[in-house]
Amino acid sequence: MGWTKEQIMEWLKQGVEKSGCGQEKGLKGLVNINIKTYYEIRDSELYGGEGSVGYSMIELERCKALKGLTEERLEALKEDAARMCGVTVDKVRMIDKEEYEARIED
Repeated sequence: MGWTKEQIMEWLKQGVEKSGCGQEKGLKGLVNINIKTYYEIRDSELYGGEGSVGYSMIELERCKALKGLTEERLEALKEDAARMCGVTVDKVRMIDKEEYEARIED
């Protein structure tokens, strides 16, 4: 089963701390970066169960730096998406914004 609202809020708090989206000093402290990742989720109860396909987006807001945005962090976000949707990571595929927008319009 998927995560509760409280679990999602705690994950978001921890994710910003781990993402390298911390505070920067000087002019960099005035920059805000939003990071969005998009996913195709298969077989989740959130989207209808076995045989279903759904689409999800994770956004990290007000990041101040990109130093923590690594391949490992992106893989961890994918794993988090799987946990939130109550599926294994092999049921989650990272997609680009264009595919996400086309799929949710269907």
